[in-house]
Amino acid sequence: MISALRGLRAVFPTDQPEAGPPFAVGHGGTTILVKINPGARSIGVPPVREQNRTGGTPMLPANLTRTGPTLRLAGARHSDTLTPHMTLLLDKAELAETLEHMARAIAAEAPPDLPVAVVGIRRRGETMAQRMLPLLKKSGLTVQHYGALDITLYRDDLTTIGPQAVIRGTEIEFDPTGTWLVLVDDVLYTGRSVRAALDALIDLGRPRSIKLAVLVDRGHRELPIQGDFVGLTTPTQDHHIVKVKLVEVDGVDEVELVDTREK
Repeated sequence: MISALRGLRAVFPTDQPEAGPPFAVGHGGTTILVKINPGARSIGVPPVREQNRTGGTPMLPANLTRTGPTLRLAGARHSDTLTPHMTLLLDKAELAETLEHMARAIAAEAPPDLPVAVVGIRRRGETMAQRMLPLLKKSGLTVQHYGALDITLYRDDLTTIGPQAVIRGTEIEFDPTGTWLVLVDDVLYTGRSVRAALDALIDLGRPRSIKLAVLVDRGHRELPIQGDFVGLTTPTQDHHIVKVKLVEVDGVDEVELVDTREK
């Protein structure tokens, strides 16, 4: 069904009634079983060489302050609805304010002479990108193209996740070549997901520039990748998990920091 992972753009019917059984994909000499999510339309998407910006200050809500080694909300608290090992970093209002800050920063930097494209990495990056479209318009930026990117087949741990891999499909109905493209994701960690997204994007075209917008940068990079538009920077440890919850996916808007060591 799929002959290769690189340079691939396999298309699946949109009326697929339900996910079928896992199928075999060759990867580095290894056969892997992956599953296709219902409604998946295409696999493959565009990466490009990332254009890094340095020296920028992360856009933070006015009530964000530094407490110890972590940037967090003033008086960051343990919510009554959370277990003792969860700290609430952003609530609904603060998350909305952060997205507005990011949208204004993106609009301010967008070049006036290039078409603007916004692409969200599935799953929560896609939801964030959809939310940012009206915020960008409100900030005076016209977005000509929008798309959603599935990076499953470009992950460097595909042999590890095996049957757990779910292909949701890429939906990019435009040629990214020559665009000023904003790639959106929820959390920037090792940089490997962004690397996979860039590999996928480059198979579709050659944008003039790619900028990375992330809600949370938690550090611990393993690749030379940095965010261009960062909502919240919060240094973490390996035993931490940053959970971005969005109402469209999780039924609530908030960002949590979870310490997996605590019981």
